Amino acid sequence: MSKNKILLLFLSVLIFQACSPPGSKDEVINLRKQFEEGMILFEKGKYYRAQEEFDFVLRRGTYSEFADSAQFYLAESYFLNKEYIEAITEYDNLVRYKTYSPFVEPSRFRICQAYERKSPKYYLDQDYTLSAIDRYQEFIEDFSGSEHVEDAVDAISKLRSKQAKKIFESGILYTKLDEYQAALTYFKDVVETYYDTDYIDNARVKVIEMHIKLGEVDDAIEFFQNHKERFKSDEDLLQADKLIEKANYEEDKL
Repeated sequence: MSKNKILLLFLSVLIFQACSPPGSKDEVINLRKQFEEGMILFEKGKYYRAQEEFDFVLRRGTYSEFADSAQFYLAESYFLNKEYIEAITEYDNLVRYKTYSPFVEPSRFRICQAYERKSPKYYLDQDYTLSAIDRYQEFIEDFSGSEHVEDAVDAISKLRSKQAKKIFESGILYTKLDEYQAALTYFKDVVETYYDTDYIDNARVKVIEMHIKLGEVDDAIEFFQNHKERFKSDEDLLQADKLIEKANYEEDKL
């Protein structure tokens, strides 16, 4: 989200909040000063100090005309400072308690992005990856007309590919350990759950290979027949066909 868009949104929020109950004149002036100081620090990238100013506004002016904006920019300060868990908490506070704020949609999208940024390398625990996928899907459902939908769809695709890689590589590991039944389970999971990723054809080949290694040639043949029209890669299809051909040849020799 560009800073220009954020500033435009801020102006619209000030108009939206104009009917908020005012405090004393001096209090309003003080809150305005603190908020403006926070924005100056924010624009300069001094996020720690900006957080202090926005937090002050929230504590002293919960129902002031600056409350929504201070809440959002407090969350933004955490996000841009790469403090993603803290950012999620502050965005979520806005979503929960300021349900009619124009900042709800961008906050929901930022929550998705924060979980995505916390998503680690594929070989590590993927709880944040799964949370990001869930949040992006919820965002698409709730804000189907948003300008961020395309980005959300792309993010889901990348995150699902990471999850598929983790499961596929787990299958490879069990193959190296000669644990073919366990490997088969992982490869089947990729085929059945992550069919929209780049790992699908490799996983199909591995399912066939594992069935053959387990002596389940009939199952390998049945799987190949059911999936051969779905291969996207001619190279992987040819490899699967050769595995079946070799397995049939070995059986005929017995």
